[in-house]
Amino acid sequence: MAKVKSLVDQVYEYIIEKIKLGELAEGEKIDEAGLINEIGTSRTPIREALLLLAADRVLDNVPRKGFFVKKHNHAEEVNAYSVIACLETYAIRQVLPVLNDYDYVIMSNMIDLMDTAINLNDYPHYVEQQEEFHAYCINKTNNQTLIEVIASIKRQFPRHTFNISQASDMYETFRRSNEGHRAVLSAIKRKDIPALEKAVLNHWCWDTQTD
Repeated sequence: MAKVKSLVDQVYEYIIEKIKLGELAEGEKIDEAGLINEIGTSRTPIREALLLLAADRVLDNVPRKGFFVKKHNHAEEVNAYSVIACLETYAIRQVLPVLNDYDYVIMSNMIDLMDTAINLNDYPHYVEQQEEFHAYCINKTNNQTLIEVIASIKRQFPRHTFNISQASDMYETFRRSNEGHRAVLSAIKRKDIPALEKAVLNHWCWDTQTD
């Protein structure tokens, strides 16, 4: 049976989603009253979720001023994505011997769904599918420590976790990102470790090469 999410968890994820989709920008102050009206809940779960987000370094809690979406500099992003790439590569290598044609079909279908989302300019759906793609091999490790460490780093960069950049041409940004998924899957199918390491690193870090 699926675990029922608490109201605090729902508020937490609601705010994360708004940051992912650019509805809350880096440095922007969180409108607590606005969230209460949007979500239709009391102040208590809102406040608890904000405190959790601050603890996870998604928000800054500024005394007497409120909560703000955390700003990250270029070096912080590069460092975080490089670590994610290393951990994701490690996860894939752990399950590589047991991955089979069934897994390849599932991952290929995810890539196709992302292509469809790109062509329809349905970027929220693209983000959702990309999250599932990256989680597929990581979750197969059944290594809860690894899963939680990767998730904790990603939570700190919700707007960038799915390679959403500031580029004006979003179509090209997402198209290139999905080509990265194809390169990763190709290396997995061939069980080519050097190619896998390169593909994962390039996928996570290609849009952090310049300021």
